Amino acid sequence: MFGDVLRNEIKAKGYSQKEFAQKMNISPSAVNAWVKGTRKPDIDSVIIISRILNVSTDYLLELTTNSINETTAALSQNEDPLLQKIIDTWS
Repeated sequence: MFGDVLRNEIKAKGYSQKEFAQKMNISPSAVNAWVKGTRKPDIDSVIIISRILNVSTDYLLELTTNSINETTAALSQNEDPLLQKIIDTWS
């Protein structure tokens, strides 16, 4: 469930829900609703969430079990710096 993935990733990155809400520039109650599953974020918010937490949108939406960090680890030495540059640009 999206809320479970979001809760786990927020915690894994060391944020409180309030801190994460501040990074998203939204209310803590919105994050709480996403985590509880009573509301779903729009697609633009999902993209922002993935950038802040440094995970793929597919991972957040449970289309894959690999977060971006696990995927990056499997890249060749030539691909990794390019991907990191892209991630840094969008973070």
